[in-house]
Parts: sequence; C-alpha cells; structure tokens
Amino acid sequence: MSSLMMADQTIGILGGTGNTGKWAVKAALQQGAKVKVLCRNPDKLKRIYSTLWDDGALPETLAYDKIVETGRLVVITGSLPIGGEKGGQYSTPNGEQISSINKLVNGSTHILSFLGMDPKNMVPICRPAIEAIMNAVASCDMIQKPKILIMSSIVLLDSYAQGKAAWGCCGCVGRLMRWRILRNVFDDMEAAEEYIIDNRGKKGLDVTLLRATVLSDKKNYYMDYFAKQSRYYIVTAEELKKVKMNVDRQHVVQCFMDAVVDKDGGKFSNCEWSIFDA
Repeated sequence: MSSLMMADQTIGILGGTGNTGKWAVKAALQQGAKVKVLCRNPDKLKRIYSTLWDDGALPETLAYDKIVETGRLVVITGSLPIGGEKGGQYSTPNGEQISSINKLVNGSTHILSFLGMDPKNMVPICRPAIEAIMNAVASCDMIQKPKILIMSSIVLLDSYAQGKAAWGCCGCVGRLMRWRILRNVFDDMEAAEEYIIDNRGKKGLDVTLLRATVLSDKKNYYMDYFAKQSRYYIVTAEELKKVKMNVDRQHVVQCFMDAVVDKDGGKFSNCEWSIFDA
C-alpha cells in the first residue's frame, strides 16, 4: 500500500487513546491521511503517541508537535454521551458534546470508532455514542457524507454461534464471556449494533461493522503499515470453522485501513465482517 493511498482522506477517530484506537492514529498518519481525534484529555494522546513506535523508530516528520503544528493531526477536546437506558431512552448529547462531535464529523471522509465499555463502569458508552455520531453524520451538510466504520465483537447478534466456536470448547468460554463475565460490555455493543442495522438505511448512511475476536497485544511488536501482506482475514458471521481465539489489535487496525481505501460500494460498504489473525 503506497504512503499516498490516504493523502486525500481525513479520518475522524473515536477511542483514539484506547488500546486499539491508538494504533489507528499511527496507521492513518503513516499512510498520509489527515487525522482528527476526539478525546477528553489531549495530554493523554500526546503521552500515548510516542509509545506507538519501537525505540528510536518514530520518524521526525511524524513527531507529535510537528504534525499538530502542520494540522495533520487535529485534537478535538470533548466527550461523547454516556448513560443507561431510562424508559427506553439513552442519553442524548449536550450542547458541548454536539459541538465537538460536529467538529469531528465536518470535513472528514471517514469516521472510525474503537469505543468500548470499561467493564468496571456499568454505564453504556457504545450505544449512545454511536447514535450521536450517526445523527451528526446524517445532518451534516457535506455532499459526500463520511463513511462510518465501527469496531464491534463476534458473539453478537448473528455471530453468536461464531463466538462460541472461536472462544472455547463446546462454546463454554463464549457463553461465560457473553452472558456473565462481560455481559454489560457486550449488551452495550449489541445495542449499538442493533441501532446501526436498524437505522443506517433510514438515515442514508454507509456504516460497516468490523467484529473482532478476542483482542491481543504481542510484546515488542510494532506493525509496519506499509506492508502489503494482510495480517488478518475476514469472514461472514456464518463461518464457524475458519475461526480463531485471538486477533492482534494492530491487525484489526490494518483491516480498518484497508476499509478506508476500499472503493465505494466495495466489500466494506454497509456490511458486517468478523476479523481473525491470518
């Protein structure tokens, strides 16, 4: 993939300070895109940024202060709506949140979401945030509205059997993770998936779900996002045999980058894929 493949793209990232989203910031900048990140604490993003390269491997041209100064990395200070369901309603964004979300959306060609709920925090994040983002994209006055790519998980909706097959003998691990250990997390992601599938057509949006298996991190591993070889493979939710327990977070991000450069109406348009390590 050429470094110029994304030179004409502006990518808005949600969850850019998270364990997976941080790699998307690196990958998109390496590929020449302009990147916008919505986060509550810009200092956190700056601290994380330098850890994305092996020691001494951070290119001078991509130094944090330099790319911020040139405008290739735009940090938008703000937050997303969070909150539980009350009477069938999720939290709606306040004025400040609407303003920051609009800054992320306007001018972007793609919105990438790597949101996930902290299992210690029982308040839904994905469902209210995704609704807010989709509403902002639907109401923006851009002729070509941003394409939305959302990281989710297998074992949700029609991929439930796939999760059981990938995560343990006889599906025991899959059932434990989905319905006991991380039930609140998966309930939040599943509610977000349901909202996306029910509303993307109604709102005239292109929204694709990329469902990862269990996310992992290889120690001292820094992926070269210029590499042409795919480190992942994707299958539909019906595939039960060609599944694995884990996928590296950086390989998930490689899939997202391929989806960004995918042509309109291609294989990453208004669909769902499950991602596994190659």
